[in-house]
Amino acid sequence: MRFAKSVNQSRMTGLISAVIVGVILGASVLFEWWTWAGVPTMKPRFADLRMITSTAECIARGGWSIYSETCDPFGREYNYPPIWAQAFAALGLGEQSTFKVGMALGLMLVLLFVSLTILVSRGANKAHLLAVVMCSTSPPTALLLERGNTDIVILLIIVLAAAAFGRLRMVSALLSGLAVGLKVFPGLVALVFFRTKTALRDLGLLSIIAVLLLEPYLAVLRIASREPPYTRDYSFGASSSLAILFPDILDTGRSIYLIPLNVLVTCGLALALMSWRKKSFLEASRELNGSPTTRALFQFASLTFVGVYLSGTKHDYSLAFLVVVSAAVGLTNSRAPLLLALQALNCVSMWTAFGWNGRSVISDLAVSMSVFIQLGLVFTPGLRFSEQTSRT
Repeated sequence: MRFAKSVNQSRMTGLISAVIVGVILGASVLFEWWTWAGVPTMKPRFADLRMITSTAECIARGGWSIYSETCDPFGREYNYPPIWAQAFAALGLGEQSTFKVGMALGLMLVLLFVSLTILVSRGANKAHLLAVVMCSTSPPTALLLERGNTDIVILLIIVLAAAAFGRLRMVSALLSGLAVGLKVFPGLVALVFFRTKTALRDLGLLSIIAVLLLEPYLAVLRIASREPPYTRDYSFGASSSLAILFPDILDTGRSIYLIPLNVLVTCGLALALMSWRKKSFLEASRELNGSPTTRALFQFASLTFVGVYLSGTKHDYSLAFLVVVSAAVGLTNSRAPLLLALQALNCVSMWTAFGWNGRSVISDLAVSMSVFIQLGLVFTPGLRFSEQTSRT
């Protein structure tokens, strides 16, 4: 009787959590409800998507190439792999289609995050469920919806690639190659395929698809490199994190926030190394390895996010990849201290991403520590995917 009652309570908690995620994100998409999150909006909405749809319209009219003047209504240079605009043009999706495509992408993200919330809710650990809900409904997710950014598509592809990894390895490799070709930064997911019997085949397939899609993008990067570099603005990323250790590269007015944080970073890294010695990483990695599907989801999501981090991005909406990382950790239903700490860091990263400079610096610090832990868990010796686990 008690067991049945506990199961019913767990289901009810999961349902309520899923409804909360669906309502908050759904309302944001339908009613442009961004002010609750302090999201810096652009008018008209779906600004990032408009770069693609407007360029696709120019392609359809003929005479446009990556060397042409920008078609973007905001005057930005086209900076996506050309396949995006070419595919939209082939489908007849121009600037007039922006709203419909943006709504479709928004619905896709809402369904994905609601589904992840329901999956995590099947466990009994409410701390993990709370972390997933908080990450799903955070300001970076609202910004991702407001901009209609293509990271939404990459999020879905990465989840599908992880789900297919166990039994449909070629499909997983194909999807991974597609993700890399569409956005570059998921390239680190190739590391997941190295310790498998079909590594050569899968990595070859992944590489061929990625190279075919990315080769035209090299010209875009060459053009972009001629533009003046943007100013660092405390958004997350490897280059921004270096500023935590070397505040002199920032202006004096902002560097004052970093004085105490330099000490925190040093102490944090030292404590993380001590945790490794105390086998905290081994304990946490064993929990993640309990299910091949959970381990795959964590590896795919973490390596994708590490790629985002290393790219030095200044776009906070890419923090939304932490939602998938949080969900993967939540599926373990583990009380391992390191996994709970990772959940806390992810929540702090996402909820302090906007606002005054001090909050943004805290977010950057939390992201850096989260990345460090994720890398440690992915590459903990002896607990990566083996042939035995990949065959199950």
